[in-house]
Amino acid sequence: MGRFRPAAENAAIKNKIHPEKWTRENILIMTRQLKKLGIGYDWSRELATCDPEYYRWNQWFFYKDVRGGGLAYKKNGTVNFCGSCSTVLANEQVKEGLCWRCHSEVVKTEMEQWFLK
Repeated sequence: MGRFRPAAENAAIKNKIHPEKWTRENILIMTRQLKKLGIGYDWSRELATCDPEYYRWNQWFFYKDVRGGGLAYKKNGTVNFCGSCSTVLANEQVKEGLCWRCHSEVVKTEMEQWFLK
């Protein structure tokens, strides 16, 4: 099994652009589209998971409260893995045993992951 990469990273690599830049550009496109549709949303509360201020505090909270408090633990679990995309897929992204993006065969494999009690 190859190195796991999130889908956004795969898209950025394919388009020869840094993953953070790819994500931020897509956020801008989506924001424009939603505003055109008149979606009522408090845009001042928008966040991006690639923002260091987001993941810094998210990781701090996880280590301090969730993991530190014994609510989270690691163990092996079965995942759907697409070797072509180098990513884990949700059950809904597997259609007749194939990856919904590239139509390559998806294999069930064991991977260490986090679980919550």
